[in-house]
Amino acid sequence: MNNLAIVVCGDTNYYSHPHATITALSSFREKFGDSVDYVCVTDCDKPDTKYIVEKNRFKYVHVDMTCYTDIVSDYGLNRWTTATFFKSFSLPKLLLQLGYEYTLYVDGDVLCTQKFTFPEQLESNHACGVRSLNKFKGRHEFNCGVMFYNNVKYTEDKLYESALEFSTGKKFNGDQLIFNDMVDNNMFHVSELNITYNYMLYKQEKHNRLNDCNLDTDTIKMVHFLGKKPWTKLSARDTNWDYPIYNHFYKMYNDVQILV
Repeated sequence: MNNLAIVVCGDTNYYSHPHATITALSSFREKFGDSVDYVCVTDCDKPDTKYIVEKNRFKYVHVDMTCYTDIVSDYGLNRWTTATFFKSFSLPKLLLQLGYEYTLYVDGDVLCTQKFTFPEQLESNHACGVRSLNKFKGRHEFNCGVMFYNNVKYTEDKLYESALEFSTGKKFNGDQLIFNDMVDNNMFHVSELNITYNYMLYKQEKHNRLNDCNLDTDTIKMVHFLGKKPWTKLSARDTNWDYPIYNHFYKMYNDVQILV
């Protein structure tokens, strides 16, 4: 695959301090080096945000989300949903305009633990992702915090426009509900990946499902911190497998702050 980008994005609140975002991208650069581009997309135009992104040698892309707010509002959706709606439904279109045919979107609480190849099935699908092991409203939803996009196919099939039409009159608190509703209605062609591409880690003991899915930790490609965030200090009793994973993110996070 050519013209690859690993991307994080968010609105001004998300970038109130960009350290988590930089840490997430830095973990990918540790493994991938300069074989892909790393991009931060945001509507935050604060000079210190742009400075820290470019200081860490990532591409800074500023997006005026007020235009998306107006569009989303016209379809009866509230302002709060604009950034998340943009992330899942308009980001692939934007990245194609920037010259990227394929995108890996990751949240700012994702850590790359080893290098991997983009899944081959992305060539023939709009996206590839991992379903949560926990059910929400009776189904195992695709988690939108780690998602591979085929920007060309996504844009050609006008999925952003379809998402707006599909969302009209619906109430939702983020992109993931609409995304999965569209998958269920065969509007998105999403190939399901195994959990090693998005291991969703909860800090609570009862939710640590490493043994539940018989997973060898050496096969995990990305860890997604859905419980206790890795930039919060851990207690001495956190000594199971995920402790060094948290510690690795925590150290990188503090190293980023030094660059400010």
